[in-house]
Amino acid sequence: MASQFVTTVLMMVVIFQTSVDAECKEVARSNDELAQSLPAGSAIQKRAAIDHPDCGQRPLAGTADGSEPFTVGAKEATPNSWPWTCSLQRFGSHICGGSLIKNKEGDYFFLTAAHCVSDSDFNAGSYLVRCGIHNLQSSAEPYEEFLDLKDLTRHPSYSSSTFRNDIAIMSLNSNPTETDGLFAVCLPASNAETDDGEYWYTGWGVFYPGGSPLTPVLNEVTMQIVSDDICDGTYGSFFYAPTMVCVSMYGTGGHAACQGISGSPLVAFRNGGWELVGVASWGYDCTQTANPGVYTDVYQMESWINSVIN
Repeated sequence: MASQFVTTVLMMVVIFQTSVDAECKEVARSNDELAQSLPAGSAIQKRAAIDHPDCGQRPLAGTADGSEPFTVGAKEATPNSWPWTCSLQRFGSHICGGSLIKNKEGDYFFLTAAHCVSDSDFNAGSYLVRCGIHNLQSSAEPYEEFLDLKDLTRHPSYSSSTFRNDIAIMSLNSNPTETDGLFAVCLPASNAETDDGEYWYTGWGVFYPGGSPLTPVLNEVTMQIVSDDICDGTYGSFFYAPTMVCVSMYGTGGHAACQGISGSPLVAFRNGGWELVGVASWGYDCTQTANPGVYTDVYQMESWINSVIN
């Protein structure tokens, strides 16, 4: 009797599992058909094509998969198309850029360069993060959110004299509302120097010598990772390869911006989503195209980042 009962139960489990598998396949097929039937530019279809469902999405980008073609020099970005790029402001004025990231539980943090916040005694009330914006001079934009800061964690080995480990994370008083124009970037799955893919810098700054004090609209620049030897030859011992990335503008050389870029993200399109590769840190004499920019290597900092946010 007992063996007959066990056999009956096992048959029921097999039948149930077969039914569940069939239903799951039908749902997946229906979802695929739905995504394919949507307009090519729809945000839902763009999300369906991305392997990173919780980060690195660009629903408002000009391409269906969120990728971006190479360009030479800085250009105005499509509004709200880089939804993790934010402005760090002190007493209402832009001082640095930065990126929204989030932990495994979905809590948001703001990542920037450590030298952007030089206060020895950090006063959160003096700063705020302005996200979901395109034009800094606009009084209100559809995706805009002001994020209040709670605390600051600089890398414990940050040096203000050498800019080594130039990275900091700020916790927020509350999570922002995720929208097509406000979303987190992914942390990197591999080293910045392991591939020859496209890299993009986004931020607000002075992009040409003798330019205006600050471009009010978000700009984007195609960048390339260059040999550490180039930064060694330009900056000598100030360039520290274990935690820094040597970067120059695609097609023209130079380090993309003369002022206002610190903390801003360098990102790469990988595995169907955008990953944070570098944090703008320093450079010398932007009038010289031979002088590359130096970014903090986020991949080398990832263990520390996870220890802070998780």
